Amino acid sequence: MFDKLTQFNAINFESPNLLIKNEDFDSSESLLDLIDRIQANFNALKNNTLITQFDELHLLGITQTEAESRISELYKSIKDKNDLKPTELIALGELIGELNALNRYAKSLMYHQKILEKGKRLGNINSLKTLAYLRTVNEFHRMLMKKEVYKNFDDWSVISAIDLFLRKNLKPEYLISEHKSTQKIAKYLNIKLKRGKRSAEQEKYRDEILSYFNQNFSAEDCIDLNQSYENIENQKIKEDAFIEEKGILNYALTVAEKVVKTKEFKVLKANVSIDVLVKRLVKELTKKFGVSSFSMEDEAVYTSNLRSKIPHMEPYYFKYNIKPRKLYSIHESKLDEIVFKVFKNTPFK
Repeated sequence: MFDKLTQFNAINFESPNLLIKNEDFDSSESLLDLIDRIQANFNALKNNTLITQFDELHLLGITQTEAESRISELYKSIKDKNDLKPTELIALGELIGELNALNRYAKSLMYHQKILEKGKRLGNINSLKTLAYLRTVNEFHRMLMKKEVYKNFDDWSVISAIDLFLRKNLKPEYLISEHKSTQKIAKYLNIKLKRGKRSAEQEKYRDEILSYFNQNFSAEDCIDLNQSYENIENQKIKEDAFIEEKGILNYALTVAEKVVKTKEFKVLKANVSIDVLVKRLVKELTKKFGVSSFSMEDEAVYTSNLRSKIPHMEPYYFKYNIKPRKLYSIHESKLDEIVFKVFKNTPFK
């Protein structure tokens, strides 16, 4: 494994986007052009939603607002005096360095975001396959339980027989891992299996059920049923993606940022843990879209995203989120009021 120094030396840093050249100092006008270019680049980065104020402070020690203030001061100095003092020239060099640091960081974030999106897609594919398989098992289990003769058979015998039958008839790419598959199926069916070695009687029951499936169902039946459930789950994933595309998640993050930046919340934040805040935001989000609750999957997406991104909006939560002060009813009412007002005043586009 490479040590940190080797890894650092292996990084291919690009040349700075803005280099001071001799001709840049031929006149005050060329200096103004240079600062205009710096300003334009900072403005472009300002619209990059990947970079947060926390990132700016962590990387540079200043925010983009402070950087803009420096740029304005330098611009004014040149306008007023037609030259720059040595300290102002150093400040100009610092700005260029800070700009390039942010540029490199933005590119790094974009790269990692692509890696995460690829992982998410692969995760969706695996999740889809597992759900389709479990729902297929559930359907065969439901059909079997309609038969009086099999109702009192041992749970392991039933589940193991269905699992073996599907493994014999489905293509390998449609199967879940064989390791502890019966336990996974049992959990999905809300059945608790006993641990330990299986008896000869249990195996006899399993073989009897397997024989029943072989006589009454074909490989085509298994494939068609599994494929239909896969299509259903695939459609659901597309619908979930569409919901995200509609911007509900981005809307929730926008509201959260507005909430934590209100004066009222800054006074209240010492009493509000991040979990309490996220819970209030999700609750108000359901009201905004006229639903009693989101699906478990959607709520998990909104909750995890809010919880991970709020500290970047309000750095207070990076340090002071372990033991918040007691949230009294007066604080709860105030928090509800703040969240409600921001939702009300933030249109969904």
